Amino acid sequence: MTHRVGARVVGALFIMATVPFSLSVIVLQPVLGAPDFLTRASLREVRVGAGVLLELVNHIAVVGIAVVIYPVLRPFSERLWLTNTSVSKCMVPMANNAASIDLAAT
Repeated sequence: MTHRVGARVVGALFIMATVPFSLSVIVLQPVLGAPDFLTRASLREVRVGAGVLLELVNHIAVVGIAVVIYPVLRPFSERLWLTNTSVSKCMVPMANNAASIDLAAT
């Protein structure tokens, strides 16, 4: 895989990580934003399942970014790849927490 192809795949994976995450927040907001969210979650199993599936796609795409970007960044600096991987591993929990806080504020 050339660097150009790898960079395009990484770009596609970034989109594949962003879109499902945004959709999962939209799908799960009515369920998790309610005061009785456990009751709502049990009544809306399909909606919760769809949100969890979208989150799974997001997490798989984030791991794919780390794997595919390694050959692209290796010629420049292996430390740069390690930094990118570490930051991306921290971004997923932070984004999930931010979405949860956003839902709790509404």
